[in-house]
Amino acid sequence: MAGTGGSVVFPGGTYLVTANNVMVRGNLTLQLGDAVIQVIPNAQSDYNVLTLVDAANVNIIGGTLQGDFGNPVTHLGSLGEGGVGLNVSGAGSQNIVVAGTVARDCMGDGFYIGGPVGVAGPSHVTYCSVQAIHNRRSGLTITHGGNLVIRDSSFTGNGGTMPECGINIEPNLNQHVDQVLITGCSFTGNAGDGIADGVPLINAGTDTTITNVTIDGNTVTANGANSQELPGYPQRGIEISNTSGHVISNNTVSDNYAYGILWRDGATGLAITGNTVTGNHWAGLSGTLSGNTVSGNTVSGNGPD
Repeated sequence: MAGTGGSVVFPGGTYLVTANNVMVRGNLTLQLGDAVIQVIPNAQSDYNVLTLVDAANVNIIGGTLQGDFGNPVTHLGSLGEGGVGLNVSGAGSQNIVVAGTVARDCMGDGFYIGGPVGVAGPSHVTYCSVQAIHNRRSGLTITHGGNLVIRDSSFTGNGGTMPECGINIEPNLNQHVDQVLITGCSFTGNAGDGIADGVPLINAGTDTTITNVTIDGNTVTANGANSQELPGYPQRGIEISNTSGHVISNNTVSDNYAYGILWRDGATGLAITGNTVTGNHWAGLSGTLSGNTVSGNTVSGNGPD
């Protein structure tokens, strides 16, 4: 789909597309409106409904990106963790706005931001009023990139294979995530954590970093009940690990099936302030106080440690 500096408008309707066959180029506004872009059932372990690689100055407005993990599941293979609704990747992907778009029923993540090792990731990417619903891996995964904003969006019922989060910030080896704002969003009924923010233990001590993340003013409710990969082991509302210097503030975190907010495994320099944490099945707040600021939170009606 070539960029022309203008717009491409999809009339309402359902468009069946071959996996990995719709490329969004730069300098383009893609007006999806009420259109459904639906991947043709396939056996690929990795696919994108829409692919945006090294494309700058792009707006994607509205529309639904439909995978093949619906009810019933129509994916033709046993694998598919990489099946993504919208894949934004590459250092050239800058000044991207995605507004009002729904990504649902994908075999992997609804939305993905990342790219190859050795070059910068996408930058100045904003997701506003998007929805990620019933995707098998996570609603949104961020592995590489900076100056990212996720605002006024919802992440609901994602789960089926690890990590099963609403949003999962998890850089790959020697990749970096910097300057992320998550605000005004809702995270409800995801099988894993509502928000997971951490360097994987296997990459701890390497040149793999997450810096300057602010999680502010979100609602995180009833996550962690139905993990398919870890049955019987409930997950959390917000989890921070192997990273430092983040702000977790003014969130309402309630009725999650393990901890409300958990920080662990080298999570330091955190400011956890002004949150309302109630009715979680395990402790509302759990983590070391040394090196972290925990103040002004309202914590009540949570379960034991």
